[in-house]
Amino acid sequence: MSLSMKAVVANAVYVLLAGVTVADVTLFSWLTVLAHRAATDPAPFVREKTDWAASIRPHGFSAAGTEVSVSSSSDKGWAVRYATAGCRFCRADQPKWSALKTELVARGFHIYDIPPYLLKLPSGESAGQKDETAIAFIDIGWMKQYRLTGTPTTLIFDRHGKIIWAHAGTMDEQDQKSALLTISLNK
Repeated sequence: MSLSMKAVVANAVYVLLAGVTVADVTLFSWLTVLAHRAATDPAPFVREKTDWAASIRPHGFSAAGTEVSVSSSSDKGWAVRYATAGCRFCRADQPKWSALKTELVARGFHIYDIPPYLLKLPSGESAGQKDETAIAFIDIGWMKQYRLTGTPTTLIFDRHGKIIWAHAGTMDEQDQKSALLTISLNK
């Protein structure tokens, strides 16, 4: 290879390296700006109401065999909590979920508890209060639609049955803030 050919190849490598460096700096800058926007104003990053068709409403039976359906009497909507007391992630998530549940109930949402196993269901018809209902045997069509496979999972629906917020796994502060902002925007 001649000396001029080596110079051309070296220059091409330098130009390619410069292009990759510019692309990296541009991508890093864009992600930094995006992260700053998300930290200062999470509203654009919150999943608001979508144009999805209304979902199948949860329907099933309590552990005692009583039929349970989502009531249309809930002013704002309802939330579904797929969790079990035997799950260490559910136990770790309990403080955040309790705070969110209290806020949901105060804002007119009804809570439906769905355990993955019948043996993990709290005894009785209610899971704790009048605004909370346990569904032991849930319609399989509903389960297929949302593919609840991991605990804890929290789904929040508006009064028309459209999902407005969902989270799988343990919640952190940002998840809780996102859920509260979403239910505040729910009209």
